[in-house]
Amino acid sequence: MTNTTLEVTHKTVDDTLVAGVRFIGPLDKIGDHFRKLVDRVKPQIAGPGFALYHSISFGGGGHDIEVCFPISEPVSEGDGVTCRTLPGGEMLCTIHRGSYRSEDKEKCIGTTWTRLFGYMAEREIGATEGPYREIYVENDVQHGDDTGKYVTEIQIPLMLPVWLDRLAAGLDRYAGESLRREVMAGSDVLSLDTSVPDRLAWIGGAMERLDAAVEDETARARIMFGCAHVFPQMTIDQVRAEYERIGNVPDLLRWMREDPGWQGAAFESDSDDPSVLYVEKITANPEAYEAATTDVEKRAARCHCPFVRDAIRKSEKISPTFCGCGAGWFVRFWEGVIRKPVHVEVVKSVLQGDDCCRFAIRSS
Repeated sequence: MTNTTLEVTHKTVDDTLVAGVRFIGPLDKIGDHFRKLVDRVKPQIAGPGFALYHSISFGGGGHDIEVCFPISEPVSEGDGVTCRTLPGGEMLCTIHRGSYRSEDKEKCIGTTWTRLFGYMAEREIGATEGPYREIYVENDVQHGDDTGKYVTEIQIPLMLPVWLDRLAAGLDRYAGESLRREVMAGSDVLSLDTSVPDRLAWIGGAMERLDAAVEDETARARIMFGCAHVFPQMTIDQVRAEYERIGNVPDLLRWMREDPGWQGAAFESDSDDPSVLYVEKITANPEAYEAATTDVEKRAARCHCPFVRDAIRKSEKISPTFCGCGAGWFVRFWEGVIRKPVHVEVVKSVLQGDDCCRFAIRSS
């Protein structure tokens, strides 16, 4: 039995005590690490095993994967095995039935992943930075080599509730509780079922309230920086190590240009002011960009944010303050690399009618 249609569900997953082994490598090593984990924690296993995908194609050396089991009680750590509480959250889910790999591409689990991401893209549903989850509900333990009976649940954590929590936290930190309540008014009714126009209307209104309530542009930027996706820590650590080895930013930039395995964008220094870096955000949907026949279509294909992409298509205005969220991606990266505060300015934004998103990065 294999997938013929995509059935998507929405659920809230509880925090879970897990034991895991994290590694960087190819997908076909997942089984080896699971066997290692079973040998250590078998008496404490309290449910089906699962894989967490922290990053796909890390540094040119494979994927950043963690294999886990839910456990009934803490276990001793060591030999690569760790024990922790895995945070829960709201997930978009689907079921893959059958083998993980097949000569028939339509039967591969990778195709099911692609379909779920396509489902989200069509509906402008945002995903967090992960980790994405693959739960092996039924596998060789129940069915041996009869892979056609395998059942795997895919779970993708949703961005909207996380983004709202991050916005509220930033408002508390930089504006105070009273202004947080004012700006966040009405957010409690936002959900996966909220229509794109209604969600866009709330975000537009929230940015207007934020602009009116917080006069300090830097404070508004800091609030929005915190809403950004979290830059992968292992990538930051890799570039940080090179920065410590090289000793300065200009030579680090040369290394980054020569070694694309670090997974970054193309940063460039300002010839008139070497203390400033510029970066142009890569196109979110290159295929759609190439197929686009209008300026609006090209700008929508450039935009990474499912929350406001529809505003570009409909020529609706959203405050430039919102794009501090996108700038925050680079704040997390550079503050992690140089271990100093940085400020990122939005120089261009497709949301504001520009042909790309471009940012200036300065040490604070």
